[in-house]
Amino acid sequence: MKTIILRANAEVNTLHFFFRNLKLDFNIEVLFGGSLESYAIEHNRPVPVIVEKCIEAIETMGGLQKEGIYRVSGRQTNIEQLKHQFELDEDKVVLDSKYDVFTIATILKMYIRELKRPLFDFNVQSRLTYSKNMPQAQRFGLLEMKLANLSLAHRRTLHCLICHLSNVNSNHHINKMNIQNLSLIFTPVIFHD
Repeated sequence: MKTIILRANAEVNTLHFFFRNLKLDFNIEVLFGGSLESYAIEHNRPVPVIVEKCIEAIETMGGLQKEGIYRVSGRQTNIEQLKHQFELDEDKVVLDSKYDVFTIATILKMYIRELKRPLFDFNVQSRLTYSKNMPQAQRFGLLEMKLANLSLAHRRTLHCLICHLSNVNSNHHINKMNIQNLSLIFTPVIFHD
């Protein structure tokens, strides 16, 4: 039996949610809304299992060829059920034909969007300055610096996601999700805009 404990941290004015396992008497930070850094330390892995499982399922279940992948949402009841299963024990979640690729894609977007800190912390104002007022070489230098300053967990997870989105874009003639469409969907997800 698990209960949820709500703990408020007055210093930073944020709320942390934990599952309390009453039988084993320990707390586990919730997956959705959690910290990538905490996850990496707790699980000794920089890329969360949920990210790897969702990407693998989308790519092996034909999601790269599904029109509107990441634009079309899954069924809300399936999304809630899958989110709950991931929260209980992400290692035991099996992504098979029980869940359609749109539900799995929605879960991946939701997980990244709900992270405690943006996957890539590069605010709107900085991005506008970056894209308009700098020569290309200077822009690349700034981007490299921003990426180098990310934690290992953020950098590896971002790399994993970008490689996957590149695969999605490679099939844009089938799935209608070219780089422009993907950027419209993933800009608010990655940057928390």
